[in-house]
Amino acid sequence: MERFAPIDVVHFDAHSDFVDHFFGARYSHGSQLRRLSELPYVRSITAIGLRNVFRVEYEDLVAYGAGVATSLDVLEEGPASVVERLVPEGGNLYVSIDIDVLDLPIVPGTTLPEPGGLSYRDLRGLLDATARRGHVVGFDIVELDAPHDLGGATSRVTTWLMVHFLSSIFDAR
Repeated sequence: MERFAPIDVVHFDAHSDFVDHFFGARYSHGSQLRRLSELPYVRSITAIGLRNVFRVEYEDLVAYGAGVATSLDVLEEGPASVVERLVPEGGNLYVSIDIDVLDLPIVPGTTLPEPGGLSYRDLRGLLDATARRGHVVGFDIVELDAPHDLGGATSRVTTWLMVHFLSSIFDAR
């Protein structure tokens, strides 16, 4: 991604993934946003949908200068307003979507499910607004736990998120 520098990272997740060390490991599922923040070509980080965050992670995100919105912020302000307030305009964006940002009943087949998440429509609205905010140069969707995805509901939601986000990306161009 360095060739697209500078990059603004937009992270949708129930968790901040901003710990410095996770049980002694610097590289883990709980520290990747922290590691991204250390890359010289990452200009900014925005974390949206948070609802289960250790205080030290939150304080470190704020000290870094990250834009932060909880799932409650999205519900109260609306998806487009949150993105407009937090995501820098006009830059190259890398978007990371952890599906546990969605409410637990929507994605039962995820690794770290949390109650109180976003609705599918709210996440679609956030992704659409993000695609219109800058130039999406890459994205990922993580934390699908197929062995626990009884009936395939989480797989279907993940697939449709990809389709809708790609549609928004190409429509924005």
